[in-house]
Amino acid sequence: MTKMNLEQTSTRSTSSLLEDMFRKDALSASQQRLGMPVQPLGVSAKVLTAFLVVVMVSIVAFLITAKYARKETVSGQITPTAGSFRIVSQLAGIAERVLVHEGQHVKAGQELIAISANPVLESGDTLVASLKSIKAIQRRAQEANATARAQQLAMQTEELRARRDGLQIDLARRDASRKILEQRRLLQAKNVSANQTLLDAGMVSPAAGRQHDDAYLAVQHEIAQAEREVESQRSQLAQVNAQIARMHAEAELARSEATTINAQLDEREVSFEAQHTGRLVSPIDGVVTALQARSGTSVNPGHTLAVIVPHTTQASGNQLEVELWAPSKSVGFVHPGAKVRIMYDAFPYQTFGMGQGVVREVSGTPLLPGENAGPSSGQEQLFRIRVSLAKPTIGAYGRDWRLVPGMRLSADLVLEEQTLFEWILEPLRAMNKRAL
Repeated sequence: MTKMNLEQTSTRSTSSLLEDMFRKDALSASQQRLGMPVQPLGVSAKVLTAFLVVVMVSIVAFLITAKYARKETVSGQITPTAGSFRIVSQLAGIAERVLVHEGQHVKAGQELIAISANPVLESGDTLVASLKSIKAIQRRAQEANATARAQQLAMQTEELRARRDGLQIDLARRDASRKILEQRRLLQAKNVSANQTLLDAGMVSPAAGRQHDDAYLAVQHEIAQAEREVESQRSQLAQVNAQIARMHAEAELARSEATTINAQLDEREVSFEAQHTGRLVSPIDGVVTALQARSGTSVNPGHTLAVIVPHTTQASGNQLEVELWAPSKSVGFVHPGAKVRIMYDAFPYQTFGMGQGVVREVSGTPLLPGENAGPSSGQEQLFRIRVSLAKPTIGAYGRDWRLVPGMRLSADLVLEEQTLFEWILEPLRAMNKRAL
């Protein structure tokens, strides 16, 4: 009994102690193991259904209206619509003189750059100087030879002319002698006739008649000999005239040979200059851009030293276009009128945005790697795509910056636009086509 009383007294003491230390609410809550029931904040079923319907309709509308663009990225550059002309050296050497500067207006045929390949020989002389000296010696020797030959022919011609003059004088003298003999023959013929009359009359002896006959025959013989001499003189005169004509022909031939040799020397000199010196001129009226050459710098064959842009391009920026080079895998759906998004290397699109353009022309056949002016792509053939620019400028830092021919860029060719719904269904359509 006493023990029970002690336990009850101890329990009441403990309870009193707890009540003194904690609040009654806390003690009451610690005795409830399951806690108090909580009434949920309920949402109306109609509101929830309407919300879900709106979400689904929005998703469907987005899938139907939102478009997905399939694109290919290719590289290219800005070029003038009228074309630009690259000044390329075919000679390896040194840019001896650069006669223009960047942005200078030039005329067609104006000299731009002088190139020289003039190595120094062991003698200390340059190759150009040595070859020019040799060619000068050859030319002087040829001129001396031609002069001597002409003088020789002239002397021979003069000798022949003098001989011809002598023959003509001798021929005239012999012809005069022949005419005198003719007169003597006539006189002798008359004497013979008169003597025959006297002989028939018995007034002269037959011996006297024979003397007149002999005199007549002697005159006849002299006339025949004179005619032979005249013909011989005429033949010699004809030969001399032929020799004089031949001398004239030889003189003309000598002059022609001298002219030919001089032309050959000139050709060799021109060929030499073409191999060791070069003058690059402007093919059109335009403006010098992308000038790479500097006086004293080395030049390699095929290296572009400058670009000449036509005046029309400089006067109006609308004369610019974009030239793209695309592999065969990127041109399947490209067609005139397709949209192009342009990213200029000089104006990062992350900061300044993209330019816009429209495909104007697509080449029907690919160009070989050595035939195109685009970026190197190994041995792959590339198609050329011409794009018309929406505007020839790009806005940056509060102003419009003009695009310049030669600027490198990359472009997105928009091959096809379709909705997201069509894009999602595209694998199913592809499977259906493969099944058929």
